[in-house]
Amino acid sequence: MVVEFETLSQLDDIKFAVAFGGSITVNETLYDLVPLCQLGAGATAIVATVLGCADHVHRLHEMGLRNGAPIEMVQPGSPCILRLGSQKFGFRADDLLSVLVRPNSLIEAGAAV
Repeated sequence: MVVEFETLSQLDDIKFAVAFGGSITVNETLYDLVPLCQLGAGATAIVATVLGCADHVHRLHEMGLRNGAPIEMVQPGSPCILRLGSQKFGFRADDLLSVLVRPNSLIEAGAAV
């Protein structure tokens, strides 16, 4: 699912809800999503959605970071290092871009509080 926003307040509303235990509905199925930055080292997840302006979302999709892509957090932080397929790359979320993931195990999420 690609979600594009015309205003930053729409993105902030979703980021706020997810950061405080909220969830969003995708195709009438409720998924508990966490921001990518909350995964601990070694945690695996499936990308649920990439939120942000169209240009940034499109670039991440070109790199393979899209809905349904399995990822592994190699090194948490900002920037974090992700394993996507056989490649690793650095990623830094900011106010204009956010990736929400569905951890393979909620225990793996290692929520950074």
